[in-house]
Amino acid sequence: MRVVTHQDWSATTCRRNDAAQGPQRLYPTNATSVEVLQLELHNDRVDLESPLRTIASPVEAEVLRVLAGADTEFGASQVHRLVDSGSAYGVRKALARLSETGLVTTTQHGNYSFWRGNRDHVLWPAVQAAVDARQTIIDRLQARLTEHGEVAAYLYGSFARRTAGPDSDVDVLVVHPDESPHDAILDIASDIGEAITTWTGNVGHVYSATRSELREALERGEPVALSIRGEAVTVVGPPFGRLLDQLGDGESACA
Repeated sequence: MRVVTHQDWSATTCRRNDAAQGPQRLYPTNATSVEVLQLELHNDRVDLESPLRTIASPVEAEVLRVLAGADTEFGASQVHRLVDSGSAYGVRKALARLSETGLVTTTQHGNYSFWRGNRDHVLWPAVQAAVDARQTIIDRLQARLTEHGEVAAYLYGSFARRTAGPDSDVDVLVVHPDESPHDAILDIASDIGEAITTWTGNVGHVYSATRSELREALERGEPVALSIRGEAVTVVGPPFGRLLDQLGDGESACA
């Protein structure tokens, strides 16, 4: 676990952590406003954008994602049009393989085969859980953060943009009331970061700021603050735009 406090994210001078600790990352070196607790617990990771790839081959994962999306029959060509990757041949091969396992059922209509996810299969709940993993992470974060009282929290970064992969982190901004004790802020960051890693195996980055610190970071145009403004996904609290209105000059300062 690495704790870095009062980081100025507008810094242009950075240092790299020791490669022996895991994948290299850049950290700003000069300290000012925004509290950062960076948890680097490198375990097996979930492909956050396509969680099924954690338990299936890429093409099979895409096929299962499509079939899990609607309880209806699909032709192989329909499945191929809906997947994000894989050739027509690869999709047909994946459908045949999944049919052998019983996770997918096959029905003949004339000369054509149609495929449906077998929701009665004993392993289908695992498939559905993987498909729903993104929302499950958000729901768990919401429940966990609600336990910590009057905080607002927002996802940002690749997970918020839906571009995350197995090496991606889950980035969360937690905004605290100005009177919040320093130790309490760090305790909440530690709890949330460790929870993310426990749930997913991915690194949990929790960036914590009081309302005043966030306003000041926006006024200075700090890159991370501006990035959050552009892509924030609300977990708890008001939408980020409304929070900026509540902060007074924050929105106009960073527009």
